[in-house]
Amino acid sequence: MITLQPVLHIPAVSKWDEKINLKISGLRPFDIIEIIVTVKDEADAEWRSHAVFQANRLGEVDPAAAAPIKGTY
Repeated sequence: MITLQPVLHIPAVSKWDEKINLKISGLRPFDIIEIIVTVKDEADAEWRSHAVFQANRLGEVDPAAAAPIKGTY
């Protein structure tokens, strides 16, 4: 059995209103994954969104370049 260890490529720190670039690699080709993002604003209110993506043939997901299958985008 092969155990995959996906890797999340994301900046360690970002401002809440700043665009972030993230990428997931180490998936099986065409895997379906859900990305959930939660942030807190300056009033400590929590905001959450999610989207489902399909990995490309290399086992990578780049949300900036791929259209989500579904989600709260």
